[in-house]
Amino acid sequence: MRSVDGHGKHLRIDGKLRVTNEGCITIGDRFRTRGKVSLNCEQGGTLTIGNNVFINEGSEIAATHCVSIGDNALIGPEVRFMDSDYHDVYDHTKPGKKAPIIVGKNVWIAARAMILKGVTIGDGAVVAAGAIVSKNVPPRAIVAGNPAQVIRRLDESQSERAASR
Repeated sequence: MRSVDGHGKHLRIDGKLRVTNEGCITIGDRFRTRGKVSLNCEQGGTLTIGNNVFINEGSEIAATHCVSIGDNALIGPEVRFMDSDYHDVYDHTKPGKKAPIIVGKNVWIAARAMILKGVTIGDGAVVAAGAIVSKNVPPRAIVAGNPAQVIRRLDESQSERAASR
């Protein structure tokens, strides 16, 4: 098992952070967790977490290929990130498909959402509680449901005002 390859300053771990790293994990400044959080990076995989990211209790990130979380992201409780199918649908002895997960800046992912392989979540987007995200999310969109669908767009001027506070 390898250690975290790079981490920023002022990390705050309130609870238990479980890290399994056979790949490359990089964590930015002011990373915070609460409760039990699991980061798993498989051989050949990369996990990059930006600055000022918060991950809440019970969340798990599994990076077999590539997971990238942008600055100021808020990850709710029991959120799952999976960038791989792990095995083929028909032949369970063959590896499954892999594709990167990219989460933009200032994204909020609410409780029990699931983010699947090949998804990009645009800057300022919101993923509602319990959403299953299997397709890209545009910037400043709110998505909900299974599969997640855009239910509303956020006002850009409101987002800029909130970010400047």
